[in-house]
Amino acid sequence: MDKRRQILTLIENELTNSKLIFTLQNIGIEAGGYITDTSHVVFVQIGIRKENRTEELYKKYFDLIKQVQYLDLQVKGEKSRLALKIYGFLIANI
Repeated sequence: MDKRRQILTLIENELTNSKLIFTLQNIGIEAGGYITDTSHVVFVQIGIRKENRTEELYKKYFDLIKQVQYLDLQVKGEKSRLALKIYGFLIANI
């Protein structure tokens, strides 16, 4: 598996986990303790230097992750499209 595919897999896994957490919270179950937050690993693997990992960058990243709550992950390609969007955003911020 090449590095790009590894990063996309990490992002997709974070999307899946976030979707579960948002769904549980929507039905009244506190699930915040199950957040995986792989953002640091993703940023390092992509090559975003430490000084460029600003609060604003993290906020935008998590705003993009939050979009998963509006997706139907049963629809083929939905998660991959969002992961690619996030990946593209991060690559633009190297």
